[in-house]
Amino acid sequence: GSAMSFVSGQQQIVELKIGMPDQIDNFNPLIGTFAAAGFVRGLLYDTLLYVYTNGTYGPWLAESYSIDTQNLTITFKLRPNLKWHDGYPLTSKDVVFTFNLILKSNYSDKLDKWNLRKYISDVYALDDRTVVFKLSQPFAPALFYVSALIPILPEHIWSQVDPTTFKNMDNPIGSGPFKFLRYTPGVSIELVANPDFFMGKPKIDKITIILYKSTDTLMLALQRGDID
Repeated sequence: GSAMSFVSGQQQIVELKIGMPDQIDNFNPLIGTFAAAGFVRGLLYDTLLYVYTNGTYGPWLAESYSIDTQNLTITFKLRPNLKWHDGYPLTSKDVVFTFNLILKSNYSDKLDKWNLRKYISDVYALDDRTVVFKLSQPFAPALFYVSALIPILPEHIWSQVDPTTFKNMDNPIGSGPFKFLRYTPGVSIELVANPDFFMGKPKIDKITIILYKSTDTLMLALQRGDID
């Protein structure tokens, strides 16, 4: 996609328009399956680490991590001053809450699609920025599951809902590079840059995802230049 720029007053607004099939199930990262909605979830929510295409891990919400093979623990240190889109602080409590939903809640049978309960015995916070995952047995892919697959959710919102049915469509709050602006069913999803993003505000000010009923109309729009 290419970005469109237009000038409003002195400030240049950079907007990216992307065409996608209109298959939006929900914006709940724990139960969502559709790719178009998944693209949006990926911009709204963050994982602890970032996995590069070559398979190495880099810092993301966590600035560092350590693995203790003796004691079977993985410890993450969060960046300082992380914030949710609504301004609430993002702390190790949110990380513990997210994983306990999957591992130790009434919803675990539905949410733990990977059977992580067999391998992870405990998740706890040492302080506001330090989270420890305790394994019950050696499990090679553990780092991938806990740091790259499961995004961190805000406890102050998700503790009030049933995570197995919550569609999260009205005002999804994450910590990612883009904030939710509006979803117009069958038409578009609009996101705006998050000024508090820990890597700095994105260069693109707005992303509009235009939803198409069929790939034919999507191809036509591309040829006509309606979308980037």
